[in-house]
Amino acid sequence: MRPLILNGVPVGIYDVKLTKTDGNTATSENGFEVVPGIIKGLTVRAGLDNGSGGQSVTKAFVCCDRELDFDGVTAIGDYLPANTRPNRVVSMTFYIENNSNVDIPVLQRYLVSMDGAPLANTVAELEENKQELFLEFRETDGPEHILRPGARSEITVYSRAVLPLRFKMIE
Repeated sequence: MRPLILNGVPVGIYDVKLTKTDGNTATSENGFEVVPGIIKGLTVRAGLDNGSGGQSVTKAFVCCDRELDFDGVTAIGDYLPANTRPNRVVSMTFYIENNSNVDIPVLQRYLVSMDGAPLANTVAELEENKQELFLEFRETDGPEHILRPGARSEITVYSRAVLPLRFKMIE
């Protein structure tokens, strides 16, 4: 199946004509509508597990009722668990959901440990003591460079409470 590229196509209602391999055709009058692109629904969330089986905290950033500046979605915020016990592994799940009706570029950000706590993509990688992680919010089994309307990308990362847990997501 080939994608239907509608960039530059005027808004309106169109007839659809299908041609079979044997040459027969079928037409659906007014069978397809092109609507204006509405960019007003990029949701960014972070769910934090405090590592002790306690209640997790969710923070959210919802953008935009105006034209979306993708490069401007940079300071999603500081993330820190409300509390955790020393030396516990903490998981943080970040997700981005495209609530608009247009494709958006894949969002790429860095998650930085502000106080030196380790960050990793798996619990085993915590021993590498990385202070930042590159996050690329791609749709599972989706196109390589875009997040389609209605698509969601989720990334879970881990830290260990050996130092204060304070994180920032940056470009």
